[in-house]
Amino acid sequence: MPRFLLLALGLSLLAPGMGCSPPPARSANPTKPVPERRAHEIIGKAIRKKKMTPVEGNEISTQLGGKMRADVIVQERKWGVAFLTSNDLDQESAKPLPQKDPKRPSALVVVDAVNKEDSGRKVLVLFERDYLYDDQVGDEHEQTLITAESAIERDVTDFLVQAGVQGWE
Repeated sequence: MPRFLLLALGLSLLAPGMGCSPPPARSANPTKPVPERRAHEIIGKAIRKKKMTPVEGNEISTQLGGKMRADVIVQERKWGVAFLTSNDLDQESAKPLPQKDPKRPSALVVVDAVNKEDSGRKVLVLFERDYLYDDQVGDEHEQTLITAESAIERDVTDFLVQAGVQGWE
């Protein structure tokens, strides 16, 4: 009989916890974009991995009539990469810049430069809002900096491969 009482007592102590509701939902960790300077380093690294030379870019005019900076260009090629920050997009000259297609949010955005010295240059447009990470540590990570940086490198590499296949020289 004493074993039965101990078992019953143990079950009665556990019973209130068994019907508990799940813990409340957590809000997402706050995120921030990869710093612009770091993004430029990653872009250069991706270009060097393809055995090409990255050089500092310049301001270009796009076919839409906007102006933006091609931050890094590929030496001896008509290819470049622009990393647009929220500050870049807030400027008046950014109004006619390209935007992502909402139906294809993961598609690369490529524009043609139309200014005289860069005519025919294809520029990959990366938006900082697409490369976010949280700075939580341990098990609380949702989006790591390494993941965001890898996404930049992947997108630049995809662009370089596409430029080569398409014959954009």
